[in-house]
Amino acid sequence: MDQWRTPAPGRVFGPVIMNRRRFSELEDEASVFLSLVVSCGMILVAILGWWMWKIFAQIGEAMVAITSIEIP
Repeated sequence: MDQWRTPAPGRVFGPVIMNRRRFSELEDEASVFLSLVVSCGMILVAILGWWMWKIFAQIGEAMVAITSIEIP
């Protein structure tokens, strides 16, 4: 008679519980990995932005110096 009993809300029978638990663990690991990738990406963008800011500032100064040269 127990085989016809319906599960309580939020519960499932048999091996599906194990699959859900494994999926939850994998989901946690994937979210940690994704967070790590995003953090490293943000650091990389900040470093590249700082480097490009310095390079473009030097290019801007050079262009101002070139345009201020008077040709006799």
